[in-house]
Amino acid sequence: AVGGDTDCDGAPDETDDYVYVTTTGSDTNPGTLERPMRTVQAALERGDAEGKDVLVARGIYEGAVDVVGGVSLFGGYRPDFRDRDLALFPVVLENRGAEAGAPVLTCHDVSAPTRVEGFTVQGTDATRPGAGSTAVYLDGCGPDVAFAALTVLAGRGADGVRGRSSSDALAALGASLEDLDGVPGREGNPGTLAGRCGRVAAGRGGGHVCPGGNDVSGG
Repeated sequence: AVGGDTDCDGAPDETDDYVYVTTTGSDTNPGTLERPMRTVQAALERGDAEGKDVLVARGIYEGAVDVVGGVSLFGGYRPDFRDRDLALFPVVLENRGAEAGAPVLTCHDVSAPTRVEGFTVQGTDATRPGAGSTAVYLDGCGPDVAFAALTVLAGRGADGVRGRSSSDALAALGASLEDLDGVPGREGNPGTLAGRCGRVAAGRGGGHVCPGGNDVSGG
């Protein structure tokens, strides 16, 4: 930790070894221990210009943070920077000023040794149909870039975009739903039995003889 009081004057010893950030600071300040900055991204840019790492005190910080190569970023400090404890002095990064679901912590094409440690990254829920939610986005960062002790809280992606109307899609092709019907069948031919049935001989007449001997068989 920094910000000790080795001269016992009751105030933290001033040091210009780092760029300091607190929720009560201002980006018009030089980023010293006594006059810290307010936003993490502005502090990273000053650290890049002055060749210093950045220390962030407890609190919630809004705005996207884009890693700067060669400038390490450490959170979890007490507001006076006399102590560091990630559990007691959590630092939360949010990006509520951008489109809902936009990345909070990003890293683009960084190859210089850089460390980001001790933060909670809070994603936001996307609201635009079909949009996703991203908390941390890394693209082209080399093996010398290290992320440690990060708690990433993801947001929710939005529902998908509604599908196009099938009739509208067909209209763009110069067709309609009626064109999807099958070809109507032709009318059937009139029914007929002509030539379909041959002559059938009649059966023999029934035979019967009366008790008196008279033959009354059928014809």
